[in-house]
Amino acid sequence: DPSRLPKFHTCVGANDELLTTKWYKEQGIELVLGTRVISADVRRKTLLTATGETISYKTLIIATGARV
Repeated sequence: DPSRLPKFHTCVGANDELLTTKWYKEQGIELVLGTRVISADVRRKTLLTATGETISYKTLIIATGARV
């Protein structure tokens, strides 16, 4: 699946500053890459992954990618 790049991410903050995994951690954000979610329960705030793992969340941001 060419839309999935499990080891690559780029996010840009103020002044085009690249945000690193360290920045996310310092902000209390858990960045989850390369994980396929097969269902979401928005009432319970949980996600079920393709491997059977259940992930709970407080706030969920779904970023599916971008094209240049």
